[in-house]
Amino acid sequence: MAIVALGAASWPPAKSPSADNSPKPTVTTVPLGHHGDAVYAVAVGQVNGRSVAVTGGADNTVRVWDLATRKPFGQPMTGHTSTVGAVAVGQVNGRSVAVTGGADNTVRVWDLATRKPLGQPMTGHTDVVGEVAVGQANGRPVAVTGSQDGTVRVWDLITRKPLGQPMTSDAGNVFAVAVGQMNGRPIAVTGSVGESVRVWDLATRKPLGQSMTAHTSPVFAVAAGQMNGRPIAVTGSWNGTVRVWDLATRKPLGQPMTGHTRPVFAVAVGQVNGRAVAVTGSWDHAVRVWDLTTRKPLGQPMTGHTNTVEVVAVGQVNGRSVAVTGSLDGTVRVWDLSAYTG
Repeated sequence: MAIVALGAASWPPAKSPSADNSPKPTVTTVPLGHHGDAVYAVAVGQVNGRSVAVTGGADNTVRVWDLATRKPFGQPMTGHTSTVGAVAVGQVNGRSVAVTGGADNTVRVWDLATRKPLGQPMTGHTDVVGEVAVGQANGRPVAVTGSQDGTVRVWDLITRKPLGQPMTSDAGNVFAVAVGQMNGRPIAVTGSVGESVRVWDLATRKPLGQSMTAHTSPVFAVAAGQMNGRPIAVTGSWNGTVRVWDLATRKPLGQPMTGHTRPVFAVAVGQVNGRAVAVTGSWDHAVRVWDLTTRKPLGQPMTGHTNTVEVVAVGQVNGRSVAVTGSLDGTVRVWDLSAYTG
């Protein structure tokens, strides 16, 4: 999630959500813990067979949480000298790692088993690093970072060196980054203040086609996934709308998904009981679940946070689908999504 100031602004409100005739499940939410300050980053992964969430926040720390016990996993990881605004989890040489970005303009890699930094901070960005994703390019583990300096960078996670020159566009600050696959090709998808969504070839670090333009306000969230065998991206925007894109054609699928009443700052995609879903978080304090095939909301908004929902991730705990959210209220919450039956 990009680190942005939430001030008064004039923006068009979203429309009312479309009707959905599916059952309205009761979704269980459990507070995972308190970060001590605003939570700006969350990712889920595995450490030694244990499902964990990794969070970052305005207290400059990175924290690991055991999702089964809902307890902190060791002490907070320290090293960033300002807000931690981005985190992703991956594997490097069989080792579970977290990659973080911060308002100190650096990118850091952490061994999640020992909770120690791997090497020195990776530097090159000249402004806040508010987005990070991990994937593979040319058979090597990479991190892709987006910054308010307007660039996207690709880093080799083994050498912790940048790969080639920064990827740049004329769309301004990069507020959202995701990685995925399209026709066997590793790609990155980015969203920016310029209202556009762009797809990049991670092997060549070149844009694929023209920017995708349908949003009418800055794009603050993006996730990449698959739906019915088709590579898609889901994006969230300042005007409260959520869009689904066909990445092969770079066209929007259907109309925007509406229901949030304030800007959408977080989106994740996953599978719940065989159904492709997106989970979104917003300035309206709500978390919503959407059926990506019908592009309809599933059930009512999930409430519990008392401030903006900045980040969301989707994962599995003991065979159950969960969403993990972080908020400006300083808390991390886990939501049981298993009530959404297919």
